[in-house]
Amino acid sequence: MQLDFHYELRGWGGFRPGAGRKKQPGSGSPHRKRERVTRHTPVHVVAKLVKGLPSLRRPATAELIEAALLDKARRAEAEGFRILLHSVQSNHLHLILEAPSNEALSRNLKGLLGSLAKRLNAHWGRKGQVFQRYFLRVLSSPRQVRHALVYVLRNDWHHGAPREPFPDRYSSGREFWGWRDYPAWPRKLPMPRSWLMREGWLRHGRISIFERPAH
Repeated sequence: MQLDFHYELRGWGGFRPGAGRKKQPGSGSPHRKRERVTRHTPVHVVAKLVKGLPSLRRPATAELIEAALLDKARRAEAEGFRILLHSVQSNHLHLILEAPSNEALSRNLKGLLGSLAKRLNAHWGRKGQVFQRYFLRVLSSPRQVRHALVYVLRNDWHHGAPREPFPDRYSSGREFWGWRDYPAWPRKLPMPRSWLMREGWLRHGRISIFERPAH
């Protein structure tokens, strides 16, 4: 699976109209128009660390990240920003979110990553930038949603982790409601509201715990 991410985070910020390097003549294909986020379209986000930081895939670090996600999820759900699933890899974080607009997504994602950066810096005993950028893709069809779910929930296999018959411990996979052959645990994060995330993707079948993400 090729993920079509094309937004960048400068420092801890989000999208800024007109920001970033301007296109030069002859530099290739034009920038793509920003995809529109609505309450009907889930979003897959990847936030990447700056180089040289410790791995996120350590128990204490992953617990800190989960606590920050739960805290943000509780505070932001009233305005329609929902953190549905996550996967922690050594140098990046996958999120599947819902938001009512581009503005709500940008504002809440900026707040979430800023909070995470402060907590991680305190945990590591350092100062400075933590996230170098994020990429996102708006998921607008049942097939896109299913592909993103497999990619996020089994991203550990994508990065060479052993194939084991249970969800990645550094993800919210145990709480996923759509496994074909694994019982879902009680959820801590919110349930989805969009049709695509609740049931639309099921048109293409539930996900097996042994299913590998496509490249």
